[in-house]
Amino acid sequence: MEWNDLIRLWNHASIKVLDVRHHKMKLGDRLQSYRLPASGFLYTTMGSANVCLDGHLYKAERFHMLHGGKGMCLDIDKLKEDFDYYLIFYKALIPHPCRQEILSLIETNNPFHMQYGLPRNTRSHYFELLT
Repeated sequence: MEWNDLIRLWNHASIKVLDVRHHKMKLGDRLQSYRLPASGFLYTTMGSANVCLDGHLYKAERFHMLHGGKGMCLDIDKLKEDFDYYLIFYKALIPHPCRQEILSLIETNNPFHMQYGLPRNTRSHYFELLT
């Protein structure tokens, strides 16, 4: 999916935040096979770890953001230091009526159920291009 299409769908969506959870993991801790109860973001605030989301491995460092859809499996492992992160769960709706173009995009590539990661450097560079 093109970033412009992704942003267009996010701009049309009505978002309801369902829950925000803050987790602190110590060296040696592991999180195994946690099923996301809703679509959400994982945002790291301290440390680094290997984060696996539905089989896709990310090297998550401070200020890394991952997105996963409802039901995806989350594993966090190989902490080299304490690791803090937030899980922000939400529900997205596309209000009706809306243009056919938006409906077509959501049917073919629903960004609220997709998986993607935004490392700190990529995210800041991308948003600088938008402003």
